[in-house]
Amino acid sequence: MSEVGTVPGRAVMFVGGADEPRVEGTLRAHGLEVISPVDPSMSPRERVAVTVIDPATLPNGAEDLRDLAAALCGTPVVVLGGPSGRETLIDWIDVPEVCAVVARDHVHSDTELQRALDAIVEGPRFDLDAHLDPQMARFETSFAASQERERVLDQLVAFFAEHDVRARISQTAVTAAEELVTNALYDAPTDADGRRLYAEIDRRHAVFLGAAARPTLYAGIDASELVVSVRDPHGSLTIETVKHYLAKGLRAGPDQIDAKRGGAGLGLARIFAMVDRMSVFVAPGRMSEVSLSLSLRGARRDMAHRPTGLLLASIPQPAGAPGAAATE
Repeated sequence: MSEVGTVPGRAVMFVGGADEPRVEGTLRAHGLEVISPVDPSMSPRERVAVTVIDPATLPNGAEDLRDLAAALCGTPVVVLGGPSGRETLIDWIDVPEVCAVVARDHVHSDTELQRALDAIVEGPRFDLDAHLDPQMARFETSFAASQERERVLDQLVAFFAEHDVRARISQTAVTAAEELVTNALYDAPTDADGRRLYAEIDRRHAVFLGAAARPTLYAGIDASELVVSVRDPHGSLTIETVKHYLAKGLRAGPDQIDAKRGGAGLGLARIFAMVDRMSVFVAPGRMSEVSLSLSLRGARRDMAHRPTGLLLASIPQPAGAPGAAATE
């Protein structure tokens, strides 16, 4: 997975389909020079900051996507996904250079593409404003111990009720938030050498985190969607691990549950299946943030009809910082 936010230049290679004029307009409005090759199998000579691809335009689908991504030497790839099944999503996620999936037929598709470009070209922002209108209603709380999970989730339920979020949407968001809170308490903390402190501990056992190690839960609501985000000060998550578990969860095979005392290793895959968009931002060794979005308008479509939006972004580690640990 290529690191983003560090690629020089403002050029974008766009391999588009029926909605090409609209997408090109979004790209140009972002200040990007658009390169649209006549033959998608031919990569441009100049270095591009990002490649935006509609896989429907590629004759051999994921195979062509993989070849094109490899030819671009690690340039981050944004996939404009239409109706697709699990196998297609797996094929996209398995391409190392793919760092975003934007559901092109969704009401928020233009906004999602803009957010993906922001994270890739400018670098990810660890801020609710990167996901929602700055004027949104906000909630945040830090937590230090596993015994606080119930308190945190009760406060989140109350926040959603205060803003008239429908019960079903609230329940989905809180269920996903519980997974994020648990991950931040048990999976994220590391010692000075990057070793995980509590990953093998049964989730029923209590843990307590010092002031510098405490995660924070954020939530926001605007006119059209809600966002829940959990940020930890460890940065031990890796984009490669996220992609591994997402693909593993989508396959839904007998290997999907990890035999760890800490429980299943597919929390992120479960969240991905629940929500409209999931974002994972990582500053290795410093900070990780997982965010989920749910539309407040209408019912969420089944994944078989529209892919969940996905955005994965990592920023460089500062010189001399300890290496980020693997999450398995």
